[in-house]
Amino acid sequence: SCRQADADTARTLAQMRHWGSYNDQYDEAKLAAATQNLHTTLYSYAREPSSWQCTFPLSAKEGLSVVTAADRRLRAYSWDLMTGGTMHFFNGFLQYRADDGSTRILNNDSNSDAVAIFNADLGGKHPGYWLVEYTIGSTRDHAQSATLYQISGNRLVRAKLVQTQSRRTDHLSFNYDTRSLQDSDTLKLFRYDPPSRTLSFPVVLPDPEGGSGILTDKRIR
Repeated sequence: SCRQADADTARTLAQMRHWGSYNDQYDEAKLAAATQNLHTTLYSYAREPSSWQCTFPLSAKEGLSVVTAADRRLRAYSWDLMTGGTMHFFNGFLQYRADDGSTRILNNDSNSDAVAIFNADLGGKHPGYWLVEYTIGSTRDHAQSATLYQISGNRLVRAKLVQTQSRRTDHLSFNYDTRSLQDSDTLKLFRYDPPSRTLSFPVVLPDPEGGSGILTDKRIR
């Protein structure tokens, strides 16, 4: 059930934090065991169709990120592995509804925390999605990325439909120095406008001090 899966996941995440590298009680073996328990519990439950209705309130308080597309056909789960220092390492997976109605899982090795999913109109019969993620390289060195996916039949695939000046891609990203943030909500730097089918993100200028980059209020569309 949702309540049981949420309670089990929350408890395991709390164990990971307790035995992880951000705590004086760091124990590599116990952290590995807790991480394996999390995989077993969460992956197993996410394969059940009923899991789409679960919001994981207890787990969210323990650090689980769960973001769901508006059409409820794609969901991203992510969590901190508790193995880093100022750099954080994440793990997660994608859950999607295939065209045959089945619920399926796809591993996500982006080493990032899920922030949002935007439904994207790709002009075809296959539904599209922008998955926005957040990466912590250090206290000041952060990054955000957006990856374009589509459900094609019973597969979730990356869609190389974005044309840049040099290539066609399915992935956009930028690094920035957190000191240049101009908005209190640091996780909404990518924005999607459905009427114009446009994804936008800030212009980032080089940092003369050699940092990751300086965010501006101008946007690339």
